[in-house]
Amino acid sequence: PAFLQKKAPPAIHAMSDLVFWGRRDAMAVVASTWEHIDYFEKPLGGAGRPLLATRPTAVTPTLRSVLSLPPFEDWTLYLKIGHINVPDMGSKRKVMYKAYHTPKGLPLAHSGMVENLRAARAAGWEWIDPLASRPGAPNVTAMVRCAGVGHRKPCGGAVDGQFITERDFVWWALLNNVSVCDLGAETAAVLHKGRLVARRAYNGCARSLPGA
Repeated sequence: PAFLQKKAPPAIHAMSDLVFWGRRDAMAVVASTWEHIDYFEKPLGGAGRPLLATRPTAVTPTLRSVLSLPPFEDWTLYLKIGHINVPDMGSKRKVMYKAYHTPKGLPLAHSGMVENLRAARAAGWEWIDPLASRPGAPNVTAMVRCAGVGHRKPCGGAVDGQFITERDFVWWALLNNVSVCDLGAETAAVLHKGRLVARRAYNGCARSLPGA
């Protein structure tokens, strides 16, 4: 595949946190996630980001990742990328859901992420850090938000100070300039919990982005 060539931007293919594959340099970043879990769980002299609202956005790898995903209504076997911060450039296409319920209207959130990321990129923003804001920098927001608390604990996507695998392994890759694209490999179905489940996949990873 073209994205495995050295000149291509670093990227991996993934099906949530269940299976992922890619070029050696990109896989090295993913393999380093465990040793950096404290980044997500507790402050490390100011370097840790346990609060979701304080986490930066890497605009281009996030946009490339979002564009790589096929349309889906149920994200069980797809990236939980909707929980990751994007620049707030005015798109109102957010999706709210309750704890332990599958979000509805995910294609709407997908469109909102693309709109915000494209607008930020067009405005010249590549890295947006809420704790090191520059003049005119947009705020960050997540386009899929959890509303309410489950009977045991809050929605995983909304938890501060805790490493949530499906959300944060993607976030760690993006923060290190690694795009996280759909599973690819001509996938049409996967064996999930003992059942063969149809799963649409996009094979292309890095869509063409002007200037990227």
